[in-house]
Amino acid sequence: HMSRADFWVAAANAVLKFTSNEGLDLRSTFKWGRVDAAECPESADRLPRDDQCSEVEDVFLTRLGLTWEDAVALIGAHTLGRGGENFSGHHGIWVATEADSLVFDRDFYDELGRRAWVPRNVNHTTLPQDWTWGGRNGANGDSGDSPRFMLNTDM
Repeated sequence: HMSRADFWVAAANAVLKFTSNEGLDLRSTFKWGRVDAAECPESADRLPRDDQCSEVEDVFLTRLGLTWEDAVALIGAHTLGRGGENFSGHHGIWVATEADSLVFDRDFYDELGRRAWVPRNVNHTTLPQDWTWGGRNGANGDSGDSPRFMLNTDM
């Protein structure tokens, strides 16, 4: 019997293998034995908020005992996927195109260093402040309807 917790870790490993073009095969490091929990109250509070670097330090360094290098590596997972207004309030992707957001690589870091980022939604009353760049971005740009953005914690 495979626990749901083990299933989710195995599935995440499969996603990493697939999106890295077979470059990251974590099969040999997989360990069985995670225990399921019926619920996980306040689990969202375990993630760093998106507004300041001290959040990254509190969650990843203080609570989890990671190094800054580990924290930077974890934030690099933003190379995959997107921000959603209904989930985080942030809309867009962290890399150049929708297709790029399906590949596990270093494009997040390349985008972070390559662009001149400017604050977005600074005085907006309902959307959270984040960062965008001054180039083509959005429906008429190369990222489709998903503008490129960075969180305060990414910067």
